[in-house]
Amino acid sequence: MTRIVFQDRDGRPLAGAVVAITTAPAEMNDIGYVTGDDGAIALTIPLPGSYGFTLTGADGGRLIASKQLQPEGDATVTAHAMG
Repeated sequence: MTRIVFQDRDGRPLAGAVVAITTAPAEMNDIGYVTGDDGAIALTIPLPGSYGFTLTGADGGRLIASKQLQPEGDATVTAHAMG
């Protein structure tokens, strides 16, 4: 299981954001994850590689992010405004 913490560019956790996986090196379930108060989700990463995300914040704003992930461990991902 991999724990991913999403944060904004100022390092604040993105609590209550809906996370969609947009790119992955293997097929992933089409599930919307919701971050906790700490900005984190936990999911099974089938293969190491580059993963892309779209986040919809609690305020309705949309952000994008990407990160090289491993099947186990923790990762911190900084999300940026779409544009």
